[in-house]
Amino acid sequence: MSDLDEHAGRDGEQVYAFADGGCFGCGQENPIGLRLRFEATGDGVCAVFTADRRYQGYAGLLHGGLAATILDEALAWAILKKYGLAVTGELYMRHRHPVPVGEPLVVSGRVVRRRQKLVEAEARIADGNGKTLAEGRGKFMLVKQPGDMV
Repeated sequence: MSDLDEHAGRDGEQVYAFADGGCFGCGQENPIGLRLRFEATGDGVCAVFTADRRYQGYAGLLHGGLAATILDEALAWAILKKYGLAVTGELYMRHRHPVPVGEPLVVSGRVVRRRQKLVEAEARIADGNGKTLAEGRGKFMLVKQPGDMV
């Protein structure tokens, strides 16, 4: 059985569904996970997420490590949509404004460039008004392409 249900997704559709729901970022069966659900957009992926207090650092604010995790997840899903499964080689993030818990957030990611098995992508977390709260960039190594996932 495949780890991935191959489905590139058209705009507004879920990109891929994992057979194993245990992933901390996107696993729907992980009781402490973020349960992010990414949908295809024209040039990448996005998900809407409301962090609750389990994920806060300072009172009312998302823990910085979890902001980095959310950005990493968006980067990986953008690459997954376009090229296949990849692992993080390098991750950079920058907070622009505090990221609140208890409010809807939009995380989006898109591929910037590919050189053989190295793929670069960028992502951002925005509030409901579209204001960028945190952004990230990453370099990923492709490990499986869609045809290899059976």
